Amino acid sequence: MRRPEDGFSLVELMVAMTVTLIVSAAIYGLLTSGSNAFRREARAGREAAEHPRRDGPRLARRVQRGSRPATFSQVFTRIDPTGAPAPARWA
Repeated sequence: MRRPEDGFSLVELMVAMTVTLIVSAAIYGLLTSGSNAFRREARAGREAAEHPRRDGPRLARRVQRGSRPATFSQVFTRIDPTGAPAPARWA
C-alpha cells in the first residue's frame, strides 16, 4: 500500500517531462515562425518604401499589362439546427 507522501515514481516523472518537452517545443516552433514572418514582412515593406524608383516602373508595367492579383472568395455555409435546407443564395 502506498502512502500519499511517497511522491511520484520515476516513470511518472519521465512521462510528465516528455509531455512538457513536446508541448514546449511546439510552442517555441510556432513563436519562432511567427517572429520570422513578422520580420520578413516588415523588411519587405521597408524595402518597397525605400526603393520607389526601382519598384515603380515594374508596378506601372503590371498595371498597363492588366495583370491583377489573384482573387479569392469565401464560401459560407449555414448549418440550421432545425434541419431545414439552407437557401440557395445568401443576401
